[in-house]
Amino acid sequence: MNIAMLHWGFPPIIGGVETHLTILCPRLVEKGHEVSLLTCSARRKAMTQSTSTRE
Repeated sequence: MNIAMLHWGFPPIIGGVETHLTILCPRLVEKGHEVSLLTCSARRKAMTQSTSTRE
Protein backbone atom coordinates (compact mmCIF):
# COMPACT_ATOMS: atom_id res chain seq x y z
CA MET A 1 0.00 0.00 0.00
CA ASN A 2 1.21 3.54 -0.76
CA ILE A 3 0.93 5.78 2.31
CA ALA A 4 1.55 9.53 2.51
CA MET A 5 2.13 11.19 5.88
CA LEU A 6 1.76 14.98 6.06
CA HIS A 7 2.93 17.11 8.97
CA TRP A 8 4.52 20.54 9.34
CA GLY A 9 7.35 19.43 11.64
CA PHE A 10 9.77 16.56 11.93
CA PRO A 11 12.86 15.98 14.09
CA PRO A 12 14.90 17.81 15.22
CA ILE A 13 11.58 19.39 16.26
CA ILE A 14 10.39 17.35 19.24
CA GLY A 15 6.73 16.73 19.95
CA GLY A 16 4.07 14.04 20.08
CA VAL A 17 3.33 13.84 16.36
CA GLU A 18 7.01 14.03 15.43
CA THR A 19 7.83 11.16 17.80
CA HIS A 20 4.88 9.16 16.48
CA LEU A 21 6.10 9.58 12.89
CA THR A 22 9.65 8.46 13.71
CA ILE A 23 8.19 5.25 15.17
CA LEU A 24 5.30 4.56 12.79
CA CYS A 25 6.88 5.23 9.38
CA PRO A 26 9.74 2.69 9.67
CA ARG A 27 7.34 0.06 11.06
CA LEU A 28 5.01 0.49 8.10
CA VAL A 29 7.97 0.10 5.72
CA GLU A 30 9.02 -3.08 7.57
CA LYS A 31 5.53 -4.46 6.90
CA GLY A 32 5.99 -3.88 3.17
CA HIS A 33 4.23 -0.54 2.66
CA GLU A 34 5.69 2.36 0.68
CA VAL A 35 5.67 5.44 2.91
CA SER A 36 6.25 9.06 1.88
CA LEU A 37 6.69 11.71 4.56
CA LEU A 38 6.00 15.26 3.45
CA THR A 39 7.18 17.92 5.86
CA CYS A 40 8.66 21.39 5.94
CA SER A 41 12.00 22.76 7.05
CA ALA A 42 12.75 23.10 10.74
CA ARG A 43 14.30 26.51 10.14
CA ARG A 44 12.47 29.51 8.80
CA LYS A 45 14.26 32.44 7.30
CA ALA A 46 12.89 35.90 7.79
CA MET A 47 11.35 37.33 4.67
CA THR A 48 13.06 40.45 3.52
CA GLN A 49 12.14 42.82 0.77
CA SER A 50 14.88 44.36 -1.29
CA THR A 51 14.45 47.16 -3.74
CA SER A 52 16.84 48.35 -6.34
CA THR A 53 16.65 51.40 -8.52
CA ARG A 54 18.15 51.61 -11.93
CA GLU A 55 18.42 54.90 -13.76
